Amino acid sequence: MGNLRLSQATPGIVLLLSLFANHALPATALSCGSGFSGTITTADQVDQYTYAGEAGGMITISFIGIPSLSLFDPSGKELSLTDGYPQQVTLPLTGTYLIQVKVPNFTGPNSYRGSLICRNPLQPASPLSCGATTNGSLIGGSVAQYFFAGQAGGNITLTLTFGQASLFDPSGKEVLSFSGNSGPVILALTGTYVIQAVGGSFNHPILTSLGMQCSSGMNGEGFVPVLPCRIADTRVGSGFSDPFGAPSLPARSTRTFPIPLSSCGISSTAQAYSLNVTVVPPAPLGYLSIWPTGQPQPVVSTLNSLDGRVVANAAIAPAGLNGSVDVYASDSTDVILDINGYFDPDITSTAAFYPDTPCRLLDTRSGSGFTSPFGAPSLVFGETRTFPLLSSSCAIASTASAYSLNTTVVPRAEDLDYLSLWPTGQAQPFVSTLNSSDGRVVANAAIVPAGTDGGISVFVTDSTDLIIDINGYFAP
Repeated sequence: MGNLRLSQATPGIVLLLSLFANHALPATALSCGSGFSGTITTADQVDQYTYAGEAGGMITISFIGIPSLSLFDPSGKELSLTDGYPQQVTLPLTGTYLIQVKVPNFTGPNSYRGSLICRNPLQPASPLSCGATTNGSLIGGSVAQYFFAGQAGGNITLTLTFGQASLFDPSGKEVLSFSGNSGPVILALTGTYVIQAVGGSFNHPILTSLGMQCSSGMNGEGFVPVLPCRIADTRVGSGFSDPFGAPSLPARSTRTFPIPLSSCGISSTAQAYSLNVTVVPPAPLGYLSIWPTGQPQPVVSTLNSLDGRVVANAAIAPAGLNGSVDVYASDSTDVILDINGYFDPDITSTAAFYPDTPCRLLDTRSGSGFTSPFGAPSLVFGETRTFPLLSSSCAIASTASAYSLNTTVVPRAEDLDYLSLWPTGQAQPFVSTLNSSDGRVVANAAIVPAGTDGGISVFVTDSTDLIIDINGYFAP
């Protein structure tokens, strides 16, 4: 390789890389929000920069110029980068990362410049709420981090008086970089969002303020409850046809479900869906994932069935390309999708979510302390029972249009084929909220629309005790 001429060298930072025969290579240390630049003037020149990262952190590298950029982890392994910039990388290890800039086919001097934005999951963050403004001081390389609870379909506007900021979604993906006014931003996921303000190239402290305004969809606004409806069932004989019916998903396969084209009447402008996902595997199922069509498959699990049991789980799934969602199964399985509501910022008849301290609505077990209609007796084979939730002791607003519930069954038989929840006064839908094929205690979350007089109805295929807790509700 010859001698390396390193620009912007900082003594004392040493990495050992087999690529360079274990030569000690000084480099310039970067921090979150740092900019870097230089000029490659000879064929053997390699400019180097380091960043102290933590496993699970996210960095985004912006880069402009003819020279090429390479990124190495603390072990010396070169990380794969996609074509184009900015590059977003999830850090696999904790330690010092190395950025190298060089010109593979040198024909003359070439200048470049870049910047590093990073999200460190262990960095302290302060809460930010709708309508709030927070003030602080930034200097070059410094970072101020904030977080807020966002709802899929939420619509927010962020303002930053000085500096640069990035918005990260609950998966850690950077979804926005802004300074000044961000303009309206529609949130794709439900969960904790992080805002990171950085000092950029300022060489002295500056006073800055960050503010957030929320409109439709924030904190649950834009939720439209619907009568639970079956979207897809891949079992042979289910009555559903392609793309919502058979065949089963083979092992390591992905299938797209265009939810707005289903028979459930879901708006094509929906930003996210409240689903109940059930798997019926013939053998152990490592995991199943659901995510918006058109996005890279995330390394996440929506549910698992390691012993091959029928398993159900609630999920909020963002809408992808043409309103579709993708489903991946690690092993062969049938999949059933039911929907009980969606988030849509384009309609006026919407509901906001009102979180509350979890409260037990009912418990049919003998000796639970609950009385009729919220207590014993147990539900028996094939029974339908109505629960007038507004009459419970949990103080639910009479204007509630849907409830956020946790439902638990304690079967009194060897198995419970399925349990269904739906709004009182509506025809019983052909949907499943949860299953217990081996008679074990099982719980699942569910969003259930309020029915006549605020009631909900329950059907069980087999004898079971039932416990329902509430953690919030949707209302105007």
